[in-house]
Amino acid sequence: MFLAIQLPFIGSILFFILPIPFILIALKQNMTWAFGFLFIACLLTMIFGTILALPVALLTGFPGIVIGYHLRKSRSTIKIYISTVLVLLACIIVMFGGS
Repeated sequence: MFLAIQLPFIGSILFFILPIPFILIALKQNMTWAFGFLFIACLLTMIFGTILALPVALLTGFPGIVIGYHLRKSRSTIKIYISTVLVLLACIIVMFGGS
């Protein structure tokens, strides 16, 4: 997360890798662990980055949790794709609406 915040060109590539830990936690553990992991990731983002980097953690965390949840439930690929896009759009709308 720190590299994605500090290095602009590498950060755009790392943005696609950041949901992987959330996917793995949601795939292996229950949802309480996944949202706890998201909370800790947001805290660490605010400590090592700035408060302005918090949307990056949320924009990678929520879709990662959704993907991991659907993979654990063995849903079809199109359901995973549609639900992830909807969650990502909802996160973007909420973050832009809150600013």
